[in-house]
Amino acid sequence: MQDTKTKYSYYVEPRTLEVTDRPRKFLQAFAAVLEHSSYGLALDMYTRLSTKCSRCGASCQLYEVTGEARDIPCQRSELLLRIYRRYFTVAGLLRARLGGGFTLTDAYLDEMAEAFYRCTVCRRCKSSCPIGVDHGLITKRPEDGGEV
Repeated sequence: MQDTKTKYSYYVEPRTLEVTDRPRKFLQAFAAVLEHSSYGLALDMYTRLSTKCSRCGASCQLYEVTGEARDIPCQRSELLLRIYRRYFTVAGLLRARLGGGFTLTDAYLDEMAEAFYRCTVCRRCKSSCPIGVDHGLITKRPEDGGEV
């Protein structure tokens, strides 16, 4: 078992049992959220509109402090949108059948968890996005207090 103090910047309770197959469990939970909320409608719209122009970085207090590309709101949102496109859209499913595309891994889930944890969800980035993507909504799903 790895030392969670060095792997994450947030607290992870020590596990007595090793968690296996995290990507499958994440996808099941994500599918349930999409099925029982209107979150899928927002994600579907944002996957079609999303750009990575990084203008939102100018209004992001986290990015202003760190200067790290992973803290630009559109880059952070892309982590979840990539999963949505691959596993929950027809085009993504077809691409996977043809042998190409992205596969969800434990490392990717760790990267996404770290990026979402670092975000304060102040939603200042929404006002600076030229197409109105609400990166705060993507980072914090509606059931946790976000809006749809």
